[in-house]
Amino acid sequence: MTVNRSTVLGVCDPGCFQCSSSNPASCSVCLPGYYIASTTVLGVFTCLTCNATCQYCQQNKPNVCLSCYPGAIYNNSSQTCTSCPTNCLACSRQNSSIICTSCPTGYTMNSKSTGCVSTANTSCEQNCATCKTSGNSTTCTLCSPGSTLLNGNCILCAPGCSICSSTSISSCVACSIGNYYDQANASCFACNQNCSSCTS
Repeated sequence: MTVNRSTVLGVCDPGCFQCSSSNPASCSVCLPGYYIASTTVLGVFTCLTCNATCQYCQQNKPNVCLSCYPGAIYNNSSQTCTSCPTNCLACSRQNSSIICTSCPTGYTMNSKSTGCVSTANTSCEQNCATCKTSGNSTTCTLCSPGSTLLNGNCILCAPGCSICSSTSISSCVACSIGNYYDQANASCFACNQNCSSCTS
């Protein structure tokens, strides 16, 4: 934006992906989970939050979802999003039930496809999903989500990380549900209470 004939960096409002070059308080494109709405000032737009499960929602109707976040399924008739069963990455509707169709690494679908259960081998060490035994020693080959493999052991990532660097547990690559990613610090920070998805 221009102030006193000098160009300075303007900060968009929270929820705004792209704001006006002349007025950072006016948004032109919103982040997922927000919709664009006019304000009391003519020509100024802001981003308001959709329903928590909506990735995109109808303008001025935050409870009318247009699409869902991963881990939820869209209901055409009600135009809402319903969370998938426990730990599912994706799910589908079968008659009146919602069944799990895929699980994250280290999990497998239970017999009724109503959720994902850990495949961690009980003979493996803590936080280890799969391991191999040679003689009297056991070495982990795959860690459970939220931990990383270092020298054959699964070490917990920093709080909020679902995946962290194999060289540094404090360097996050992806965040757990209820946390947001801070690219500058490669860290995950908690959302507000009861919030499953948020931005900084």
